[in-house]
Amino acid sequence: MSITIADHVFEGPYTSTKELMNDPGVFAVIVANGDKGALIDVGESSNVGECVENHPDKSRWHQFSTEGKLCFAVLYIPASSPSERHTIEQQIRSQYS
Repeated sequence: MSITIADHVFEGPYTSTKELMNDPGVFAVIVANGDKGALIDVGESSNVGECVENHPDKSRWHQFSTEGKLCFAVLYIPASSPSERHTIEQQIRSQYS
């Protein structure tokens, strides 16, 4: 399964953080309602699974789940640098803000 966000093909969406790997990449937090979804946050990490599981905004994300199901999508980029991931994150933020 995949989802395209800002011309990048992300894996997912996943409904549990346990499905996320601990690899470098960019993650998207989505609230899905049927076949529609809304991007509520995006971030990057060298360890996506752990980052999303322990993210300081996690409780804020769950506030949106009353509007649909909280899901996560990931663009894994194993050989990426933090600056490369940050560039993609900022690209997505600017396109969806």
